Amino acid sequence: MRLERAHRSNDRQLVAFALHNKAMLHADLLDGHGVLELARAALQEASALAPKVRVLALQQTAHGISLTEDGDARDECNRLLDQAAALVDQIDDAYPWGGACLTPHYIDVQRATCLVRLGQAADALTQWERIMPSLRAAVRVAGCGGCSWPGRLRRTRSITSPSAP
Repeated sequence: MRLERAHRSNDRQLVAFALHNKAMLHADLLDGHGVLELARAALQEASALAPKVRVLALQQTAHGISLTEDGDARDECNRLLDQAAALVDQIDDAYPWGGACLTPHYIDVQRATCLVRLGQAADALTQWERIMPSLRAAVRVAGCGGCSWPGRLRRTRSITSPSAP
Protein backbone atom coordinates (compact mmCIF):
# COMPACT_ATOMS: atom_id res chain seq x y z
CA MET A 1 0.00 0.00 0.00
CA ARG A 2 2.82 2.43 0.89
CA LEU A 3 4.50 1.81 -2.46
CA GLU A 4 1.26 2.50 -4.31
CA ARG A 5 0.71 5.74 -2.42
CA ALA A 6 4.32 6.80 -2.91
CA HIS A 7 4.01 6.19 -6.63
CA ARG A 8 0.93 8.41 -6.79
CA SER A 9 2.83 11.19 -5.00
CA ASN A 10 5.26 11.44 -7.92
CA ASP A 11 8.04 12.05 -5.35
CA ARG A 12 11.12 10.09 -6.49
CA GLN A 13 12.59 10.10 -2.98
CA LEU A 14 9.41 8.70 -1.43
CA VAL A 15 9.04 6.06 -4.15
CA ALA A 16 12.64 4.89 -3.65
CA PHE A 17 12.14 4.82 0.13
CA ALA A 18 8.97 2.74 -0.30
CA LEU A 19 10.89 0.34 -2.57
CA HIS A 20 13.56 0.09 0.14
CA ASN A 21 10.87 -0.74 2.73
CA LYS A 22 9.42 -3.45 0.51
CA ALA A 23 12.95 -4.80 -0.06
CA MET A 24 13.38 -5.01 3.73
CA LEU A 25 10.24 -7.14 3.90
CA HIS A 26 11.63 -9.46 1.23
CA ALA A 27 14.90 -9.70 3.17
CA ASP A 28 12.94 -10.78 6.24
CA LEU A 29 11.34 -13.44 4.04
CA LEU A 30 14.84 -14.50 2.84
CA ASP A 31 13.88 -13.64 -0.75
CA GLY A 32 17.21 -12.36 -2.04
CA HIS A 33 16.09 -12.02 -5.65
CA GLY A 34 13.05 -10.01 -4.56
CA VAL A 35 15.29 -7.76 -2.46
CA LEU A 36 17.60 -7.19 -5.41
CA GLU A 37 14.77 -6.39 -7.80
CA LEU A 38 13.25 -3.82 -5.44
CA ALA A 39 16.52 -2.27 -4.22
CA ARG A 40 17.87 -1.94 -7.76
CA ALA A 41 14.60 -0.32 -8.83
CA ALA A 42 15.05 2.15 -5.97
CA LEU A 43 18.54 2.97 -7.25
CA GLN A 44 17.41 3.85 -10.76
CA GLU A 45 18.50 7.41 -11.39
CA ALA A 46 20.59 7.17 -8.21
CA SER A 47 22.25 10.53 -8.84
CA ALA A 48 18.84 12.20 -8.40
CA LEU A 49 18.29 10.56 -5.01
CA ALA A 50 19.03 12.14 -1.67
CA PRO A 51 22.06 10.57 0.02
CA LYS A 52 19.83 9.04 2.73
CA VAL A 53 17.75 7.22 0.13
CA ARG A 54 20.85 5.98 -1.67
CA VAL A 55 22.33 4.70 1.61
CA LEU A 56 19.17 2.75 2.38
CA ALA A 57 18.87 1.31 -1.13
CA LEU A 58 22.56 0.38 -1.30
CA GLN A 59 22.46 -1.47 2.00
CA GLN A 60 19.33 -3.34 0.93
CA THR A 61 21.09 -4.32 -2.30
CA ALA A 62 23.91 -5.73 -0.16
CA HIS A 63 21.37 -7.72 1.86
CA GLY A 64 19.87 -9.09 -1.34
CA ILE A 65 23.27 -10.20 -2.57
CA SER A 66 24.05 -11.81 0.78
CA LEU A 67 20.83 -13.80 0.47
CA THR A 68 21.58 -15.02 -3.07
CA GLU A 69 25.18 -15.97 -2.20
CA ASP A 70 26.68 -15.47 -5.61
CA GLY A 71 30.38 -16.34 -6.01
CA ASP A 72 31.85 -12.96 -5.08
CA ALA A 73 29.00 -11.97 -2.75
CA ARG A 74 31.23 -10.83 0.11
CA ASP A 75 33.24 -8.49 -2.09
CA GLU A 76 30.09 -7.11 -3.70
CA CYS A 77 28.40 -6.59 -0.31
CA ASN A 78 31.49 -4.78 0.95
CA ARG A 79 31.65 -2.60 -2.17
CA LEU A 80 27.99 -1.58 -1.80
CA LEU A 81 28.27 -0.96 1.93
CA ASP A 82 31.46 1.07 1.42
CA GLN A 83 29.55 3.20 -1.11
CA ALA A 84 26.75 3.65 1.43
CA ALA A 85 29.20 4.53 4.22
CA ALA A 86 30.75 7.23 2.04
CA LEU A 87 27.34 8.87 1.70
CA VAL A 88 26.31 8.91 5.39
CA ASP A 89 28.09 12.20 6.16
CA GLN A 90 26.27 13.83 3.23
CA ILE A 91 22.81 13.13 4.67
CA ASP A 92 21.13 16.45 5.29
CA ASP A 93 17.49 16.45 4.30
CA ALA A 94 14.15 17.32 5.82
CA TYR A 95 12.57 13.90 5.26
CA PRO A 96 11.15 12.59 8.54
CA TRP A 97 11.77 8.95 7.57
CA GLY A 98 14.86 6.81 7.16
CA GLY A 99 16.81 8.28 10.06
CA ALA A 100 18.05 4.87 11.22
CA CYS A 101 20.99 5.17 8.83
CA LEU A 102 22.28 8.05 10.97
CA THR A 103 22.63 5.91 14.08
CA PRO A 104 26.13 4.95 15.20
CA HIS A 105 27.62 2.02 13.30
CA TYR A 106 24.55 1.60 11.07
CA ILE A 107 26.62 0.38 8.12
CA ASP A 108 28.74 -1.84 10.39
CA VAL A 109 25.56 -3.54 11.65
CA GLN A 110 24.44 -4.09 8.05
CA ARG A 111 27.85 -5.53 7.19
CA ALA A 112 27.74 -7.93 10.15
CA THR A 113 24.26 -9.07 9.13
CA CYS A 114 25.45 -9.75 5.58
CA LEU A 115 28.42 -11.71 6.92
CA VAL A 116 26.12 -13.94 8.96
CA ARG A 117 23.96 -14.60 5.90
CA LEU A 118 27.07 -15.48 3.93
CA GLY A 119 27.98 -18.09 6.52
CA GLN A 120 30.91 -16.09 7.88
CA ALA A 121 29.83 -15.99 11.52
CA ALA A 122 33.36 -15.64 12.93
CA ASP A 123 33.96 -12.47 10.89
CA ALA A 124 30.52 -11.19 11.87
CA LEU A 125 31.28 -11.80 15.53
CA THR A 126 34.55 -9.88 15.20
CA GLN A 127 32.56 -7.01 13.69
CA TRP A 128 29.99 -7.11 16.53
CA GLU A 129 32.70 -7.22 19.19
CA ARG A 130 34.29 -4.13 17.68
CA ILE A 131 31.10 -2.07 17.64
CA MET A 132 29.22 -3.36 20.71
CA PRO A 133 30.99 -1.17 23.32
CA SER A 134 29.89 2.04 21.59
CA LEU A 135 26.44 0.64 20.82
CA ARG A 136 25.95 -0.19 24.51
CA ALA A 137 26.92 3.38 25.39
CA ALA A 138 24.49 4.77 22.80
CA VAL A 139 21.72 2.57 24.19
CA ARG A 140 22.40 3.81 27.72
CA VAL A 141 22.26 7.41 26.52
CA ALA A 142 19.00 6.72 24.65
CA GLY A 143 17.53 5.14 27.79
CA CYS A 144 16.99 1.67 26.38
CA GLY A 145 17.88 -0.19 29.54
CA GLY A 146 15.78 -3.20 28.56
CA CYS A 147 17.63 -3.92 25.33
CA SER A 148 19.21 -7.34 25.26
CA TRP A 149 21.99 -6.94 22.68
CA PRO A 150 24.78 -7.85 25.11
CA GLY A 151 22.95 -11.00 26.20
CA ARG A 152 22.32 -11.98 22.61
CA LEU A 153 25.99 -11.46 21.77
CA ARG A 154 27.08 -13.62 24.71
CA ARG A 155 24.69 -16.39 23.66
CA THR A 156 25.92 -16.15 20.06
CA ARG A 157 29.53 -16.21 21.18
CA SER A 158 29.00 -19.29 23.35
CA ILE A 159 27.40 -21.05 20.40
CA THR A 160 30.19 -20.13 17.98
CA SER A 161 33.09 -20.37 20.42
CA PRO A 162 32.92 -23.09 23.09
CA SER A 163 35.74 -21.51 25.12
CA ALA A 164 33.99 -18.11 25.42
CA PRO A 165 32.82 -17.02 28.89
